[in-house]
Amino acid sequence: MRRRYHALILATVLLVSAATPVLGAQASAEFDHSHVTTDAGDTVEIPVTVTNTDSATVRIGSEAVNYVATVTLRDGNDDQTVTLRYDTRKAGHGGVFSVTDDADEVTVRSETEFDDGQRLDPGNYELAVAPGNGSLDETSDVATLVVTEPTQSTSNSAPATTTTSEYAGHVVDVRGGVTVAPAVNQTITGDIDLEPGTPVQVRLKSTNGTQFLKSGETTVTENGRFRVSFDFTGLEAESGNRTEFRIEVRADGEVEKEASGVVRTPPTNETTTTTTKAGSVPGFGLTTGVVALIAVSVLALRAE
Repeated sequence: MRRRYHALILATVLLVSAATPVLGAQASAEFDHSHVTTDAGDTVEIPVTVTNTDSATVRIGSEAVNYVATVTLRDGNDDQTVTLRYDTRKAGHGGVFSVTDDADEVTVRSETEFDDGQRLDPGNYELAVAPGNGSLDETSDVATLVVTEPTQSTSNSAPATTTTSEYAGHVVDVRGGVTVAPAVNQTITGDIDLEPGTPVQVRLKSTNGTQFLKSGETTVTENGRFRVSFDFTGLEAESGNRTEFRIEVRADGEVEKEASGVVRTPPTNETTTTTTKAGSVPGFGLTTGVVALIAVSVLALRAE
């Protein structure tokens, strides 16, 4: 009887040990993907895995991009995963966050407020996560949320109104530079030593003037080039306050090419509309000249 009693105690201890986290085990939280990409205006899902804890704190953005949101996630069904839904269309206006599983929860701690009509700009936004519901001083993982310009279909629709410019960005090498106009459809293109079809990301970050962060994705063409268009409308372009920015061309998270850029108003080329022919007086053709001479002769005869 005593032996059976001891066996029962041992089995109970083993069962409790298996169901209970190891005492003193370190809690952690991490993102399932290092990069998450979505079009501006769409909703993106950001999965977070938690270990030895049922909660995590997530931050999207930073002061550098003029948008920061911090939320706390809670794993309500003990599956160690909480998938955060982020609606980029509502960013800065409330109602942005939700979770995919009804058992889980999300609590918004803070979010930058946008003015009416203001939307989240396309660009790269830093993601940071820490276990628990405290601060992010001890971040356990980071990732990047890439918000791209939405793809616009041109079928059965009127062409978009664009502003043309003599400036077209062209990245030749790291010593090259780019000059763009404060307008839409400003293209940055260049050669890159990667296999055709390789996905690349072109990232622009301001270094002075109006703060902005823009990002676009493309693939390397058959002739080894990349090409991405951006909207620079509204950026400072005058000589004393020109917006300057840095260009990074990335592939697989590595910077493959860098260059500097500047936003500048293109010069206006005014041409004279008056056309003259050799041997003639501006404004006087052959017929006009003959009539004028006859009129002068008639006046001279009358004077006599």
